[in-house]
Amino acid sequence: MKSETNQAGTRDHRAKPPATTGRQARKRVTGAVYHAGVGLLTLALGVGALTAGSRGMSTTASAAMDDPAVAPSAVGLRVDFAVTPTTPSPNAPVTFSYHLIDTRNGRTISTLPLEHERPMHLIVVSRGLTRFQHIHPRGNPLGIWQVRTTLGVAGTYILYDEFSHAGRTVVDRRVVVIGRPSGGAALNPDLAAKKVGGMTVTLAAPATISAGRPAQFTYQLSRGGRPVTDLTPYLGAAAHIAIISADTNTFAHTHGEVGGSMSSMGSGGSMGGMDMAAPPSRFGPDVPFTYSFPRAGLYKIWAQFGERGRILTVAFVVRAR
Repeated sequence: MKSETNQAGTRDHRAKPPATTGRQARKRVTGAVYHAGVGLLTLALGVGALTAGSRGMSTTASAAMDDPAVAPSAVGLRVDFAVTPTTPSPNAPVTFSYHLIDTRNGRTISTLPLEHERPMHLIVVSRGLTRFQHIHPRGNPLGIWQVRTTLGVAGTYILYDEFSHAGRTVVDRRVVVIGRPSGGAALNPDLAAKKVGGMTVTLAAPATISAGRPAQFTYQLSRGGRPVTDLTPYLGAAAHIAIISADTNTFAHTHGEVGGSMSSMGSGGSMGGMDMAAPPSRFGPDVPFTYSFPRAGLYKIWAQFGERGRILTVAFVVRAR
């Protein structure tokens, strides 16, 4: 499966009509704290089985409003993770495989509920937070969840695999080195307008963002100086939004809403939270979201919008105090 986006930019993509899912519009978030050993290939496990040559890492999930994301072990799962080839190279196809095993009976979990039209959402970022992909593993006949992509730059990548099981949001976290390891992010606050796909995107943010308190943000999209009103839903949401701290220890996957229809907020949360209405077939120019940053620091925020059959990806950086 090819990647849908690679860094801020666009890719031709015909968005499917929103599917009806049980909890289609719930917020996603998790935080993770870990200690890593770096080798040619290092795999960071949320809490699960170790792959040969990798070292274990401890993680903790931050609380949501009413449905915190959890590690696989919290819902009785072991995740066997594999990378093919085992020593991947930049600019060459690589396959990520997830084998979900019920620890109570050893059975393979081959069926998962749809969340925003997909059973799995995999967010891949470089450790420096300059590269971004939002892709979707699919189950094969053996019950293994796989996705194929290409990572164009050598370095260390963080993988956040998110799915639902036993009524909970689960996040499995890994670290993969492509070619050679790379260092961390050097972020600075960045709220400058972004141009992508012939459009200008701005992000209105509070003058002061206080950690632990809800902060409301609003994206506004224009084309040639005129408001964009023909945005389309992307995977059942007005926007998909990924938020990652500079040290990559905190990860959130939440969603934008149609301007004027705010009905829920993220609070270090996950796919839980109050349901919000599905977006109309056309909307814009405003796409708001609310999020509570769990701790002070710099955070990079990626947003993905559907427009004229394309997926537009933009990124900003904010500081929570």
